[in-house]
Amino acid sequence: MDRRFSNLRIPYTGLYIVLLAGVVACTGSSTGKKKDVPFPQALERAGVKQSRITDIQTQAVVLGNGDMNALLWEDDGSIRMRVSKNEIWDARINTSKDPELFQCDIRNRTWGGGVRYVPSFWDRNYPQPHCAAVISITARGNGTTSDEKDESSSWNAHLDLRRAAVMLDGNQKEQVVIRNLARRNVFLIEGPGMVTLEEVKVPQVPPANLGETAGVKWIHMVMPGDIDYDGMEYAMALAEKGDIKAVSLVTSFDTEGNVLESALQLAAETLDQKLKNLIASHESDWE
Repeated sequence: MDRRFSNLRIPYTGLYIVLLAGVVACTGSSTGKKKDVPFPQALERAGVKQSRITDIQTQAVVLGNGDMNALLWEDDGSIRMRVSKNEIWDARINTSKDPELFQCDIRNRTWGGGVRYVPSFWDRNYPQPHCAAVISITARGNGTTSDEKDESSSWNAHLDLRRAAVMLDGNQKEQVVIRNLARRNVFLIEGPGMVTLEEVKVPQVPPANLGETAGVKWIHMVMPGDIDYDGMEYAMALAEKGDIKAVSLVTSFDTEGNVLESALQLAAETLDQKLKNLIASHESDWE
């Protein structure tokens, strides 16, 4: 990873629930003798249950695997996930208009130069982490009108720390289960309805490329660099098989090859596996 990311921590807006399962799932051992998950009853009781997730600031649920993460909430009856990854940053720093820094000679106890100022890069929206995309899940039968939006809730959420999964129950008796797979930067989504990828547009970065290859939808973004930083790129791919969807995320820090092709391959390979095997592997790593 680029040294400029080594001491950076991604800030989020709003009130967040720390997903212990997401952090621990990426550190569990998949080798040696299988052991039962420690303190299963405590984990069952620690699961977070919310009757409403309509306010992204105070009710959203966080899920992740320690590398990739998402902020999940409900918007007008649809489930939405703001997705990011630890190294997805607009890491440019432009100080071209900054004045000279204050100079202090400690030995001679003298100082001078510099002015009281606000650095010019404060006027820009970078350096900062960048949201990769939004996953939108519109389940059949669920939804609210604009007049009902503030009054009703279509979904309730159960963050299951025991199984590292989020269970969402809709008001039409539909259920969606989402896992951020351990050791695999893929969101595995089970449930009816349509899943789409939406670009997050910000004025300081170029637009992403969106397309579809062999039935797999994708987003590909090239983040700009500067004189000291080469920039980066990332791709997300959405593969579907009936009510099972796999959304992968690959960055240029993950591979030296083609980022988009790697994301397409990861999503396709995930769906090629049996669902019960994917879930068993995910929960085994957690245990």
